[in-house]
Amino acid sequence: MEDPRPGRLNAIDVAVITNAPGEVAGWVTPFCRSMHRRNGAARIWIFLTPCPFSTGHEMGIARQLPGVSGVFTPSQTISFILSGKRPRGFDAALKGIVAHLGGDFWYSARISKRLGFRAVAYSDRSATCISSFEAFAVEDERVRDKLAAKGVRPDAIQVIGNLMIDGVKPSLEKNEARAAFGIGNDEKCVLLLPGSRPKIARYFVPFLLEVARTMKSVDRSVKFLYSVSPFIMGGESPGYLIRHDLDMEQVKPEERFNAMVACDLAIALPGTVTAELAVLGTPMIIAVPLRHWDVVPLPGIFGLLGAVPGIGRAMKYLGVKWALQKVKYLALPNKRARKYIVPELVGKVSPQDVAIAGLELLQDHDRLGGISKELRDVMGPPGASERLVDMVLEIAARSTEE
Repeated sequence: MEDPRPGRLNAIDVAVITNAPGEVAGWVTPFCRSMHRRNGAARIWIFLTPCPFSTGHEMGIARQLPGVSGVFTPSQTISFILSGKRPRGFDAALKGIVAHLGGDFWYSARISKRLGFRAVAYSDRSATCISSFEAFAVEDERVRDKLAAKGVRPDAIQVIGNLMIDGVKPSLEKNEARAAFGIGNDEKCVLLLPGSRPKIARYFVPFLLEVARTMKSVDRSVKFLYSVSPFIMGGESPGYLIRHDLDMEQVKPEERFNAMVACDLAIALPGTVTAELAVLGTPMIIAVPLRHWDVVPLPGIFGLLGAVPGIGRAMKYLGVKWALQKVKYLALPNKRARKYIVPELVGKVSPQDVAIAGLELLQDHDRLGGISKELRDVMGPPGASERLVDMVLEIAARSTEE
């Protein structure tokens, strides 16, 4: 059936379903860039879904991506699924495609059915609602084999690589970046990354500042930068990060990849940022001090029970304990390698513990170089976003011809 609206016959409408900061930054961003570059007529509609890791700033950041015509809140997404009433401003054509880029596969399956669009999913782990998807793009052969074991047709699975790699775009080479941040040839620079979730950053920032003070007390020549995620306060520094007695420079959100290139070492929480650092070959220490374990977001049943008055705190504690026992590796490059390429300090960890680990690494040039090479190798080559766009355009074209 043709779209009766004039000027729309060559347009492509892509409904992207996603959820958390990591997916918006690491998956949706490179996909939108590639889609807009390849097909400027494409209109991208982003449907956010409920997520315990959401910061509330996903909508504002998604709106700035190229080719995006509209972004809808989790409540609008659920309302559309349940009632069929389109959100205000959503006027997608009669034919288009759904691209699942994060969150529960059920949301993408239901929106695909509501719109009558075929659906494509990207997965770095596994999948559900398999029959609702025309094709699956997967990160590697390991995920491909998992999906095949679940009953997905082998010809419906395509290995495209890691989407996060294409989202990392520094504008400067290492020497240029170091000069831009005033880092001398003989200086060592440490980048502090307090994460993308305000509740956690409120406690992790003082921890990082104490790490920096300890390192400075031992080696005055170490320079520090800190980078605030654009998902925290819309990219503006919260007061608890501004107030400190250290001589360190805040990196603008748009310059964070240049800061990663410039520094010799980063200290961060687990998350997408560990993949970004790995793509650039930047050694890192992952620190997870659990003194304030009650602010850690949890998915699934523990996340729901953690919000119940009376039993919530106990359920949250059990959930965090269970998660730490189940998950062996927290940093994404460590997960991919199935070994500890970079150190992970978890649990009863003090700022002094992290500072000592950081100073030891900075003094071991050969180890830093070895870590850098391993990180680059384990993340793989770029190009996943282009391959995903190829799949989307091919399926969209078949839909238009029918």
